[in-house]
Amino acid sequence: MERELTKGLKAKSEKDALSLVEKVALKIAEDEVREPRSPVKNLVAEGRRINGRVKKDLKQLLGGSAFTKSDALILQAAVDAFAGAANSVFAATAPNLPSKQNRQREEAEALLTEAYGDLAYLADETDDDDLARKIGELREGDSLDDTISDLALTAPLLEKRAKDLAAVGVSGAKEIAKRLQKLHDSLEPEQEDTSKDDYDTLKDFRDRLGLVLESHLARVRRHGTQAFKNDPKKASQYVDAYLRDSRSRTSDKPSV
Repeated sequence: MERELTKGLKAKSEKDALSLVEKVALKIAEDEVREPRSPVKNLVAEGRRINGRVKKDLKQLLGGSAFTKSDALILQAAVDAFAGAANSVFAATAPNLPSKQNRQREEAEALLTEAYGDLAYLADETDDDDLARKIGELREGDSLDDTISDLALTAPLLEKRAKDLAAVGVSGAKEIAKRLQKLHDSLEPEQEDTSKDDYDTLKDFRDRLGLVLESHLARVRRHGTQAFKNDPKKASQYVDAYLRDSRSRTSDKPSV
């Protein structure tokens, strides 16, 4: 069980909560810092989802568990701080992209998401552990560097598996692979030669804030399931949606 980072924190305002979140993040030992367990964009989305739940359920949480108003303030601050730090990491690698390249990056992310889903489906259908491992090496585009890396990895993988994909009902893989390669060639020159020290500093702070957010989300989920222990449907809304969906994608294989 990982240690709780936000237990006992008391905040009287949003500003106070933000200061506490940042102080806790900076006190984490260097050897404990790691990337978030969920992809950055998913952790931001999950934090915002739970924060929305808390606002709707605040009265029940306060009355049915040890949840406090400070916990609510700290959750809001942790989500905002982590999202802001994640944006800073992205900006360090892709400052002020021209509008054309921004549109291309959005297209690339959409195509990569589609390709990832198709390849994951193929891996599940064929019990292909090697493909599943390669898919696991792909990253969501938390920065332009991530997008370009994903494009470089996904295009050849998609082309190589085109026939296999067609066999399970997924067509057009070669055409998408060619488009991904073109997007890679167009976006690669836009990578910024950012100072590694600057980038590492920004990323370190983002990851520290990610640890605080993950820890606090676990705390809020515990309060949520306690407050709604007699209402399973309501309690289920406090389960980690990203992990639940990920497990469903990897375990929901057809019976034989």
